[in-house]
Amino acid sequence: MRRVLGVIVAMLLLGCAAHKQPAATSNAERNGASIDSAIVVNGHSETMGVNAEYQWLAQHYPGYKLKGQELLFEKGKPYDLLEIYTSDGSDHKVYFDISNFYGKV
Repeated sequence: MRRVLGVIVAMLLLGCAAHKQPAATSNAERNGASIDSAIVVNGHSETMGVNAEYQWLAQHYPGYKLKGQELLFEKGKPYDLLEIYTSDGSDHKVYFDISNFYGKV
């Protein structure tokens, strides 16, 4: 019985891990302020990647409002530029490197 229970728990944990949203990764050098410091977004599809972008914005700019979004190509690589208003009313441009998911359904 314990063995069966252990197998069920392991399957549930693996199932949950498989459905996690991809994350937009960043570090001190990648703050999204320019193409050179674009936030790298990992995703298996465009929908998952775009969701990760918005999650990153919500985490780093709580209460932001989207002003606009633009698809850019720099040296053949795709980027999303999201222009936002922060909760204090200031404007920001945030660049995301979307090469890991761009064009994937």
